[in-house]
Amino acid sequence: MARAQLWSGNPAEAFKSLKEARRHAPQHVREHPWAREDVGTLRRLTSYAKWIGAV
Repeated sequence: MARAQLWSGNPAEAFKSLKEARRHAPQHVREHPWAREDVGTLRRLTSYAKWIGAV
């Protein structure tokens, strides 16, 4: 779900979905390559937003 939300331009909802997935299956989320990739994308977006002063 988080990946689809991220691809559709909704990073806030993607982060919510990742947190919910962690609550239900933490080990699966921690080891899943898509979760790692999506968290990396969210981190880059956050860093960029801070750099331009949007956060």
